[in-house]
Amino acid sequence: MKNTLYLLLLAGLLFGSGATAQSDQKQIKETLKSYFALLEKNEMIKSLDYLYPKFFEIVPRKQIEKSMNGVRNRGISFQSPLLTSLSDVIQVNQAKYALAAYTFKLLVKKKGKSKVALQDLASFFQQVYGNNNVSLDQANQQLVIQTKGEMYVINDPAYQGWKVLEKKKEEHKVLNKLLPKEVLEKL
Repeated sequence: MKNTLYLLLLAGLLFGSGATAQSDQKQIKETLKSYFALLEKNEMIKSLDYLYPKFFEIVPRKQIEKSMNGVRNRGISFQSPLLTSLSDVIQVNQAKYALAAYTFKLLVKKKGKSKVALQDLASFFQQVYGNNNVSLDQANQQLVIQTKGEMYVINDPAYQGWKVLEKKKEEHKVLNKLLPKEVLEKL
């Protein structure tokens, strides 16, 4: 009788943690779907509400807004964002973390630019993203750049809901300030 009760309790705990993990994954996917939709609609300022708020302690929100408005004003837009993978959720202290991989197309419209200027711009993006990921559409005076990246998805009890934080090598110092070492090592 004791063993049966113990097994039932253990099964309940395992099922409960599995259900929580599925719920976290579902919530993350919904959050990223909403975030990607804002990017695709070119609603850059609204998309900042999904950024991990602690990031604004390092880089002021107004500075990021100015930069994002500049992106939009330069004829750059995001198309077809897609979540390609999502890690398991890990918990460190009271916060939860996951790593999401994604792809999207970056559309750069440069009306009125010469063919040479467009080709120079294409060459620049080919150096950054690779030759196979950049296509030049001379007829429409635009570049289509296939990109991929990763971002941390964070559920910190200090803030409401899941938030995002780009994972980039050049941002390593910032990430060290914002994320626990254990997260940086495991994800």
